[in-house]
Amino acid sequence: MTCKNVCEKFKSTKSLRGSYYAEGNKRCQVCEVFIKWNGKNCPCCRSNLRTKPRNVPKLPKLSKLD
Repeated sequence: MTCKNVCEKFKSTKSLRGSYYAEGNKRCQVCEVFIKWNGKNCPCCRSNLRTKPRNVPKLPKLSKLD
């Protein structure tokens, strides 16, 4: 799986008030980019998208936003 730069169309920007995940964005580890996408897999490389931060201290902050 390699990046074909299709994900650049869906690239998201971080808001001033929170994390990418709080805004509903997902991260592709192969393309190394946050995207606004409804699917489970990256539209570019078809790898699984990460929906939660890996950093454990940020998880409680994210769950409070729901």
